[in-house]
Amino acid sequence: MLMRIYIYFLLSACYMSIQSDISVATEPCDVQVAPNFVTIGATYNGGKVSVTGTVPSDAEVIIEVDGTEAETMLLKKKHVFGLFWMNSDTITV
Repeated sequence: MLMRIYIYFLLSACYMSIQSDISVATEPCDVQVAPNFVTIGATYNGGKVSVTGTVPSDAEVIIEVDGTEAETMLLKKKHVFGLFWMNSDTITV
């Protein structure tokens, strides 16, 4: 129990030190992203996204890539009789 408390305080201290160094831009930044969206399907094999823009010279930039949240049903495969792979269950992700 004492170890959990120690780890909690250690992680809290690390989080606070990181948060104190982060600030939000006070000036608007001009940013362009191309393409606007990337379609990922069964045959997706990677892609390129170009991000260009202007920021103040003393700024550090973080780019966050995000997607829409959606539930997807997948089929779980199982080896049967040592010969075949068959659908054994569904998984919702």
